[in-house]
Amino acid sequence: SPMQAQMLRNLTRIGLAPYIANIIVNRTAPVSNQKELWREPLVTLTHTIPIAEDELQSEGVVAALVGPTGVGKTTTIAKMAARYAMEYGSDDIALVCADAYRIGAKEHLMAFANIIGTTVHAASSPDELTALLERLRSKKLVLVDTEGVSQRDIDLSDRLAAFGNATDRVRFYLTLSATCQESGLDETVRRYSRVPLSGAIVTKVDEAGQLGCIIGTLIRHNLPMSFVSDGQRIPDDLHLAHKKRLWLVNQAVECMEASDPQVNERIMAENYTEVSTANA
Repeated sequence: SPMQAQMLRNLTRIGLAPYIANIIVNRTAPVSNQKELWREPLVTLTHTIPIAEDELQSEGVVAALVGPTGVGKTTTIAKMAARYAMEYGSDDIALVCADAYRIGAKEHLMAFANIIGTTVHAASSPDELTALLERLRSKKLVLVDTEGVSQRDIDLSDRLAAFGNATDRVRFYLTLSATCQESGLDETVRRYSRVPLSGAIVTKVDEAGQLGCIIGTLIRHNLPMSFVSDGQRIPDDLHLAHKKRLWLVNQAVECMEASDPQVNERIMAENYTEVSTANA
């Protein structure tokens, strides 16, 4: 219908892939006026984004941040630690550097730890991590900064899976940058799929030109979002995902309005004919 076609155009303009836009439109109740053409699909999109619970509130949790280089894992760990310390104090927090490759990785983490008032430990192998986590068992929260290597590293999943098998207390959070293109995000999620992920942390929302790619990736892989970050301030710019789901969709619309992307009707027709045929 013309109304559905316009909804698809709108969702395409915020950067959603045809497959995801089609899902959203099919889940949206029929609209009767122009005002609802934007509102109703965005409400559906908001509720479709998977959200994870805040497991860091549980005592004795080990949260390991994984993800490719440059997505902001170390800064996010500093935000998480500062956020926890402000509420519960810093005595029961420990930071672990499991990055044996990046020069200065431990020193970078120590700079944040000194501000927060906690300690940094290092582990360069699954066996070392196992022993270290056992020594830190009395801590209420242990945050692990893993190596930031390329998602194309063929040994990466095996090493991280070994970390995960070291203890049942470890929760893995895949850190994804909102500035990445959809193909890169999909490749990252597939590469880390061998790790038992508890959720995703979306970073650099404030630097992204459009947010449809990251939103679509979360939906496509049914990867629940745990935290979202939109700046460098510690810990102010880290937010619980369940409080920011609608905000993230509104930000996607603001990005679209700022860039004013144009829709190619021929490509739209080709894309959605293919989607309809594939889903038939």
